[in-house]
Amino acid sequence: LATARIAKNAAETSLAVLLGRSPAELMKAGTIKAPSSLMTSLPTTPVLPSGIPSQLLEQRPDIRQAEANLQAANYDIGVARAEFFPDFSLTGLFGSASLELLRSTNAYSALSGGVTLPLNFWTIKRGVDSAQAAKDSAIAAYELAVLSAFKDVRDALVEQLEYANSVQALTRQVEYLS
Repeated sequence: LATARIAKNAAETSLAVLLGRSPAELMKAGTIKAPSSLMTSLPTTPVLPSGIPSQLLEQRPDIRQAEANLQAANYDIGVARAEFFPDFSLTGLFGSASLELLRSTNAYSALSGGVTLPLNFWTIKRGVDSAQAAKDSAIAAYELAVLSAFKDVRDALVEQLEYANSVQALTRQVEYLS
């Protein structure tokens, strides 16, 4: 019962913080009044139903964030690799469409003013390698997030079982002493 009261008090103060109560209100005992019918007896331990699919873990925010980071790292590799290809400009010097470029019949003269070739191969290669390393790091972070989610589920299931065993033992002890 003492453990339940401690948990109830912690939940009340957390709720008061979420509601934006002042520190003075937080320090007062029993600032949030619960209906008296709720605490007439100890609540039973909630039991998770069996057969819950592991796909529910995909909705956890930490896993979704790790997945998004992995996708972004994968896209960054494509951006870094794109630096290997020449860059063509279809506009003139001041940003407007170049009439010379559009009217030209000679393909070489049409492209001569708007082509940028990648000359810094090793710099681009290091950029690609860096993006690949970031992707590898994102993969490791994603795997860790998934493993942590399964750890949390396993820990919760063990806690549920052990709390139920503890309640049964305490109930037997009370019945024996009564």
